[in-house]
Amino acid sequence: MQVPIGQQFVRLEGEFKASGVYQVQPGESLRHLVARVGGFTPQAYLYGAEFTRQSVREDQQQRLDQYVTDLEKSFERGASSQRNLTPEEALAARQSVEGQRGCWTSCAS
Repeated sequence: MQVPIGQQFVRLEGEFKASGVYQVQPGESLRHLVARVGGFTPQAYLYGAEFTRQSVREDQQQRLDQYVTDLEKSFERGASSQRNLTPEEALAARQSVEGQRGCWTSCAS
């Protein structure tokens, strides 16, 4: 579906009397849009409402990916700067870095 320039659409999901995709009128707030489409159902739990914007989600993911990359580089720099270690200490340091890298990679996903 092609969206004409200047027109904005919102997808309402969940406990709305009429969920769906709606065109937002110029200057219209979310509150007015919800009222225009009939409001909420009696089962709606407003304190659990979630407002998301795709562009914000993408920006957050890019920042998170950059943070993980920066952390990995920091771990690698820390491990490579410890060159005067015994083989056992070097192995322990390498395992520590790998453990930290694994945590940050899996925690970020």
